[in-house]
Amino acid sequence: MSDSIDISWQTVLKALSLPRCHPFLTDAGLPDAVAAAPEGLADAASEQLRSPYTTTVRQFATRLADYYGEDVAKQVTSWCCDQINEKVRNTRHAWGMMLRYLAGFITEPEAEDSAEARTAPLDPALRAQVRDVVSAYLDSDRALAKRIDAARTMPRTAWEEELDRKLCESAGVAFSLSASELALDLIELAIANYQVTQMWATLASRLDPGELDQLRRAAQARARAFGIPVELLDAPPVAPD
Repeated sequence: MSDSIDISWQTVLKALSLPRCHPFLTDAGLPDAVAAAPEGLADAASEQLRSPYTTTVRQFATRLADYYGEDVAKQVTSWCCDQINEKVRNTRHAWGMMLRYLAGFITEPEAEDSAEARTAPLDPALRAQVRDVVSAYLDSDRALAKRIDAARTMPRTAWEEELDRKLCESAGVAFSLSASELALDLIELAIANYQVTQMWATLASRLDPGELDQLRRAAQARARAFGIPVELLDAPPVAPD
């Protein structure tokens, strides 16, 4: 899944409103309270989409608070904003790429003995720890991919048909992707990026600050080979306050 898709507030709301996306809420980083009772989320999102004030985050938060309380509502709206925030998405995507590379699961487009690579070599013991953490998430990826594929084959609901009609009307032509396809693309990307934050959290709990700094410098030394702006790796892959 590429991080190149354009994500709008409406796309996020559509994903949250669709039952076919609800089995993945925990995987994508949404609160357990919402995943356990997604009907409130679906109602709040669909009501917001039908509202003339679709883009009002505060109104959506109020709807959520009626179902789950203010704390959960804040967590959900923060999650929504992360999906729209291009810098947050790009940072997580960049770190996901580099962690997989440093773990040895993908190869570098350029030669390993490049000058940049030699400036910040990764200690073999540290590489082994990164590989241990990353491999655990890659194992879960396979099962998730099957679940998402199954969700894509579910019959369309009346609500999805309504969203598709509005999508075609707003585009002015027969749109090539359905609302459910766009929603599942977003969920798949959200899961991948959330996994990156979890990988980093696990590494941060196991490594000391010096080792984390070595990891950052090793990632930055190889970023250019992957077409990744080095500054995306200045900070760890977590959402800003």
